[in-house]
Amino acid sequence: VNPTIKWVAATGAATYDATVYESDGTTVKCALQNTASTQHNFSGCSLTEGSTYKAVVVAKTGGGATIAPAANSPYSFTVNNKPTITTSGPW
Repeated sequence: VNPTIKWVAATGAATYDATVYESDGTTVKCALQNTASTQHNFSGCSLTEGSTYKAVVVAKTGGGATIAPAANSPYSFTVNNKPTITTSGPW
């Protein structure tokens, strides 16, 4: 599974540094990427179903200075590439 992470724009941000870590929060799983967008697809990085990871996004100014990490950073998530199907009856 190749992760795509999305976030809300920060006031004054020109770019963002996005990184995905293993569940320990220190071991890099998907290398830091700098982007002007508010989302990034880590196409060269594969995550394992059922494993937990942490996404970190840091807003930067045009000069590269850190504005602030996202309020919910690091964001912990577990990979589930099986769809959840909700049904209701009666049929």
